Amino acid sequence: DAPLIIAGDFNDWRNLGGHRLAETLGLKEAFHHHGKPARSYPSALPVLRLDRIYVRGFRVSRAEVHHGLPWSRFSDHAPLSAHLEME
Repeated sequence: DAPLIIAGDFNDWRNLGGHRLAETLGLKEAFHHHGKPARSYPSALPVLRLDRIYVRGFRVSRAEVHHGLPWSRFSDHAPLSAHLEME
């Protein structure tokens, strides 16, 4: 039940891992309020949903995808960020 954050490149094309994490660990996807995980690949113009931020014990006040310049110079995946508050 402790607060937990798991984030990274899951390559979870069909979001099967997200459902398992929610069921077994009680995690929620940070972009859940948008209805679907964030588009993060490729970084220049994201169309695929490969990266995730999962949280437990936090309220997500804002979640963002950072795409285009200068972000696309750092990686082929667009960085994701989430502003969290303890519940």
